[in-house]
Amino acid sequence: MTREEFKSAIVPLQQPFYRLARWLMNNDEDAEDISQEIILRLWKMRDRVSDYNNIKAFGLKMTRNLCLDHLKKKGRNSVEFQASHDNGHSTDENRIEASDHLNLVRQLIRQLPESQQLVLQLRGVEELEIDEIAEVADMTPNNVRVVLSRARKKLKEQYEKYQ
Repeated sequence: MTREEFKSAIVPLQQPFYRLARWLMNNDEDAEDISQEIILRLWKMRDRVSDYNNIKAFGLKMTRNLCLDHLKKKGRNSVEFQASHDNGHSTDENRIEASDHLNLVRQLIRQLPESQQLVLQLRGVEELEIDEIAEVADMTPNNVRVVLSRARKKLKEQYEKYQ
């Protein structure tokens, strides 16, 4: 793979890698480092990239594994929830309400088992197909469907308690 092919096919994937790392690490700097590390690793193996059917799914799987390695090194077994806060510059009630709603959903998602969190992130944010999620999460497609269904059901139940 040439430098130009790499820049057009692989470099744009850094954003999905960053989003997944940000979700798992809950830290902007760590997520940036990890997404850059994944791009570097893909560059080093650029001659073998064509061996993979879905390079995005492969890169997301690498991202997930690298994040889990970093979390283990830091002694954290699971992703810790940190509520994001509104910057306080807006007094618009709709914006504050939307922010509160989003924070509640994030908090509820963080209470789900890690496998459910991952599947929701990959499906809802990264918009991956079931087969791609199965590859990234080391699950069968049927297992992904079950985990996704249970996650959505649990999230809905928990959300309704706050309404």
